Amino acid sequence: MADPNDRARRQRRQRQAANGNYGGGYGGAFGHPTLTPKGYELMNSSPLKDQSYGMPPPVQGYSIRQVPADQDDGQPVDVENPPATVQPYDGYGGPAFPGPYFRSRTVAGVPQNFLPSQKFPDPNSLIHQPLHRYYQTRQVDQLTDEFPTKAIGRLVIHIDPYSWDQPAFGSAWIVGPNLIATCAHNLFDSNKRRWSRSIEFYPGFDYYADGSPIQCKVTSCYVPSAYLRNPATNDDIGFCYVDQNIGDIVGQTIPIKPPETNSFYENTRVTIAGYPAASEFDFGKQLWASRGEYLFGHRMGPNDDYSPVLATNFGGGASGGPWLAQDSITKKWSAVGLTSGHARLHYHRGELNLMSLTSPMITQTRIDRLQSDQVTHSFEV
Repeated sequence: MADPNDRARRQRRQRQAANGNYGGGYGGAFGHPTLTPKGYELMNSSPLKDQSYGMPPPVQGYSIRQVPADQDDGQPVDVENPPATVQPYDGYGGPAFPGPYFRSRTVAGVPQNFLPSQKFPDPNSLIHQPLHRYYQTRQVDQLTDEFPTKAIGRLVIHIDPYSWDQPAFGSAWIVGPNLIATCAHNLFDSNKRRWSRSIEFYPGFDYYADGSPIQCKVTSCYVPSAYLRNPATNDDIGFCYVDQNIGDIVGQTIPIKPPETNSFYENTRVTIAGYPAASEFDFGKQLWASRGEYLFGHRMGPNDDYSPVLATNFGGGASGGPWLAQDSITKKWSAVGLTSGHARLHYHRGELNLMSLTSPMITQTRIDRLQSDQVTHSFEV
């Protein structure tokens, strides 16, 4: 006795054939055994059918034979001229499938362009263990020492040129009366090659505080010219002018003090501040601070400075926030870096980010170069 499901499937195919939804294989009424006319039209109009995209050609002579209802014997539908074997398509001359995405954690060789730290002389050891033991993260109001909370704020970044909905978020800090500092990628999208549309700055932002938050708008900015050519970590810094003397209003600023060498991070406790937007940080509603071990330095090439990498669980939303160090004598805070992005060791396929963040290596030479070799931009206000 024939399987009723098979019979129903065959009858459905027969009705489709009678209605012209597909013909008898390639070259039939619409040239495809399963697609509707509209689907076949969309397939033919797609640029992906071009062979240059590596798409497989249709298998000729591989069609479905129609079985009239009065000849249905309950047996499976035959296939005319099926291929002897079916091989996975390989459009690029290599393996049809690349294999496992995540490979062994055992990595041979020393990472390139790395400067190991004293605590981790073998950088490969960092991928064999979780790094949560090497940092401490707290809300700022839980810190025991005085912190320049008012000078650090949250950025609301409007990117879409056609809508004010769904902004992105970042962090920044006040360095002068009407000047704030952040990362360049909060200002310019190097992937889409366009500037952000409009940016608002909320110093000392605390979603749960009473009253309306202090707000100002970014009017213009300047970033290194090199960042627009190649968005490298060491050029991921920008300065923005705002429409108020916000430093005077809040009564706090944080000056930049270039650390000059990576040995500074070996011997100094550095605090990363910002508004990470993940759920574990309550979506960036309050200021957080993270203190982590110096893991290593990484550079883009032999003539580049080593960008410092610290252990932390900060992520999106913290970009542009200051890396702070406190003078042991004066107890004043200064910015010695800023959050640019996550770090990895080898950048192999399937290698995940370390629980870490990296900063541009801020030197006085780099600051001086920015004053003479910069690109400026004005925002909607």
